[in-house]
Amino acid sequence: MAKDIADVAISLSGKVLVLFTSHSMLQRTHTLLKEILAPFQIKVLGHGIDSNSRSKLTTMFTENPNTILLGTSSFWEGVDVPGEALSALVIVRLPFTPPNHPINEAKTEKLKENHKNPFMELSVPQAIIRFKQGFGRLIRTKKDKGVVIIFDRRVVESRYGKSFIKSLPPVDIKYQPFTKIIAFIEDWMQKE
Repeated sequence: MAKDIADVAISLSGKVLVLFTSHSMLQRTHTLLKEILAPFQIKVLGHGIDSNSRSKLTTMFTENPNTILLGTSSFWEGVDVPGEALSALVIVRLPFTPPNHPINEAKTEKLKENHKNPFMELSVPQAIIRFKQGFGRLIRTKKDKGVVIIFDRRVVESRYGKSFIKSLPPVDIKYQPFTKIIAFIEDWMQKE
């Protein structure tokens, strides 16, 4: 995955926001990306590594074009990077809340008592809202453009995946194997 993210960052000279659902995955990926991207002078910023401040990291990202930003939970909403500072958004995994989250545990029990499916009634709707919020990080103004790459195959392979796609505003959606993504990105960005 780090190599794929690096390929996106290299093709766009940075300007990539990568959203994670796990701090440990972010940390491992940060280490690998720094190594891969150093020869290309692309800086890697990681939430909880380079700073714990979302606003500080966002400012650093916006002011340094050859940069990619790796974020977790708080970066799925409230991050505003309009204009050319952000050209691609990578969603590593669909943003499901862990099932052992205390509030969700109580809601899950209540749904089970009522013979409902907690995953479809609670987990999926919550994840869709967060997914839409994450998607919204890319297009902040009418002049903004960019690509969203979703690495989580569940968005196309699971029965609930279509619900995530249907929740998005009207956009051009392409299903591509990653081997074709970089050429597609470069071609699309030149046309726009």
